[in-house]
Amino acid sequence: MTYSARIEVAGARPATFKLVEWAPDSFHLFRSSRKIGAAVKERTWSARFRLAKKDWRATADSAEAILKLVGTFILAHEAREAAARPIEQGKAGKGRRDKDERISLEFLKRAQALRLANIDALIEDCRRGIAPA
Repeated sequence: MTYSARIEVAGARPATFKLVEWAPDSFHLFRSSRKIGAAVKERTWSARFRLAKKDWRATADSAEAILKLVGTFILAHEAREAAARPIEQGKAGKGRRDKDERISLEFLKRAQALRLANIDALIEDCRRGIAPA
């Protein structure tokens, strides 16, 4: 038996996550074609996976829910990493910026802070079902 879900998070490339049964009530967890962890079906679904050099454990009520939870968590971390990159300053050298350039830079910094806050809220929402292993 195989369960599959395509997960999309703004700021990250969409990915397909799968649970592939390899023994009765035991599944391997895949991202696209790469194995990232394992899941076991008992009363609730639980999955173990590795992200950013840490082991994580997720629990949910169904296979679809565990795929969505783990996929969203992983892609949200990737989106946060991409959004946290420094903003390009535009001008090279030590020249002073005019008023419009300073306003544009401030606008970009505020937009980045808002994007990071939204991603952090998504990660925090996922953390209700995910804990360090």
